[in-house]
Amino acid sequence: MTGWVSAAEVGPRGLRDLFGAFLTGVTVVTALADDGSPAGFTANSFTSVSLDPPLVLVCVANGARSCRILTAAERFGVNILSDAQQDVSAAFASRTGTRFEGLEILSEPGGPPLIVGSVGSIDCRREQVVQAGDHAIVIGRVLGFRREPHPPLGYYAGGYVSFGRGADLLERRDGTGIVVGGLISLEENVLILRRPGRSGWEIPTVALRSGECHRTALPVLLGQFGVRAEFFFLFSVFQPPGDARLRMFFRGVMTEPPARSELPDGTRLALVSEADAPWSLLHGPGECVGLRRFFRERQDARFGIYWDTECGGQVASIEGEPQPWRRNEVGPVPGGDDTHRSA
Repeated sequence: MTGWVSAAEVGPRGLRDLFGAFLTGVTVVTALADDGSPAGFTANSFTSVSLDPPLVLVCVANGARSCRILTAAERFGVNILSDAQQDVSAAFASRTGTRFEGLEILSEPGGPPLIVGSVGSIDCRREQVVQAGDHAIVIGRVLGFRREPHPPLGYYAGGYVSFGRGADLLERRDGTGIVVGGLISLEENVLILRRPGRSGWEIPTVALRSGECHRTALPVLLGQFGVRAEFFFLFSVFQPPGDARLRMFFRGVMTEPPARSELPDGTRLALVSEADAPWSLLHGPGECVGLRRFFRERQDARFGIYWDTECGGQVASIEGEPQPWRRNEVGPVPGGDDTHRSA
C-alpha cells in the first residue's frame, strides 16, 4: 500500500488515476439542441439519486461543447451502454465524426434521442443544474425508461471491461475438454430433455469439438430439437467429480419453442417450471444445484456466475438481463472534450 497522498499536491492526473479504481458503467447522455439537432456525449459519471421522486444525475465538464446543450435542454436521455456498444462509446467520446450515424434511435414526443440496443434508456426532465468546480451536475426527473436484455459495458482504470470475454478465453483451449450447456427459458419454464435409453433428464449440453465455441455449438444443438434461442451470460463453470471435462452453462431465452415433445429418435423434451421441482429429475448433481439456483436468482432478478473452488464454489452477482455479446476491438477510451470521466 502506498503512503497518504495530498490531493492538493498530486494534481488532476493523480486524482483521475484514483477515481479510475472505481469500476463504473458507461453511458451516452443525449439531448436536442436549440435547432432540434441531436447531441450527445459519453459519460461514466451517472448515478441514481432518489426513487421517490425518481431522480438521476449526470456530470459534464463546463468547457465541453455539450455542456450548454445539456444544461439548457428541458429533457435529456441517459443510455446505459451494452457490451456490444464500445464503438458507440468511442464515437460519442470523440471530438470528430458523426456520432448518431448508423444508430437506431427512438424518442417520445418532445423527448431526447434514445439509442436502441442499450441496456437501458432513460427519458429525463431537467430539474436542477448545480455548478460544482469545473463540472455541472444536471439532475433529472425520470419520466420513462426502456430496458433491454444485454450485458453491460464496464469501464475501469482507463479501459473497457467486457463481461463476456471470460467465457471466450476459456474456450480458446482445446475444445474437446469442454462441455457447454444452455439453461433455456420460455416465460416461467426451462427446457430439459431425456435422451433415449436414459432414465434421468438433463439440461441440453454438447461437447465442443476442437476450435469450436458455444456461439456455434449451442444453436446447432438446439436446432436438432427444433428450438431457437438467444443466449445470455455465462451462468456457471464447474468440473464434476471424476470427469475430466469442464462444464460451461449459459443462460438463454427461447425465441422459437419446440413443435413437439418427442423427436423421431426417442428424445423427449419438456418445459418445466419451478413448481415441478425439475432439479429432482436431473441425473447430474452440478446440474441439479445449478437449476435450483437459476430459478431462485430469476425470482430475485439478480443472476450470478458460479465457478468451482476448493471451499465449495463461489457466485459473482451480476445485475440485469444480459444476452450475447459482440466482440469489439477496444477503441478510444471515454474522455473526449464532451466527456466527464472519473476513470
